[in-house]
Amino acid sequence: DIHSSAISLSNTMNFLLKFYCGESKNIQTINDPLPRLDRMRYASRSGITMFKGLSLAQCTLFGLACLVASFSVFHIREKSSGAKHLQKVCGVSSRVFWFANLTWDCFHFLLPIFIILICFAGFKIPAYTEDGRLGIVFFCFLLFGLASIASMYVLHFIFKSPAGGTVAMIIFNTVAGEYFFFRI
Repeated sequence: DIHSSAISLSNTMNFLLKFYCGESKNIQTINDPLPRLDRMRYASRSGITMFKGLSLAQCTLFGLACLVASFSVFHIREKSSGAKHLQKVCGVSSRVFWFANLTWDCFHFLLPIFIILICFAGFKIPAYTEDGRLGIVFFCFLLFGLASIASMYVLHFIFKSPAGGTVAMIIFNTVAGEYFFFRI
């Protein structure tokens, strides 16, 4: 409320006056602010919009970091169980193994991405939907998914425990995403 600061100041000054000069003294306050200028209205609206956009981007970033990190669980567990070795013995080439995993992970990545895009379109978030940006956002998500799934495939060799590896990958994805997010 635009009047709350003036009311608080008036009450504080009245309290101090009555405390030091007695109950008979009183300050009468009249608050008649000037009308807000259009640029002031725009500045406060754009600040709120920027905060909402920033928090939405951060939530999306963290959610995608968790999603992408979950793709490494199978590969870390597979290392200890030897499932890939068993498939190679049965005649499955490494290319087929990795391409099948990439296809499966991309399908499981695209499902949440479509849900996110439906939410962006449904709530008509201007930063993502105006001027036909929804297609560009989808393309960015698609490129992000391919790059991050590939990086999870490379980084899974470091870990022995699926739980520890997933947590480390989430932290890595979040920190890397925050670093590049705030560099833009």
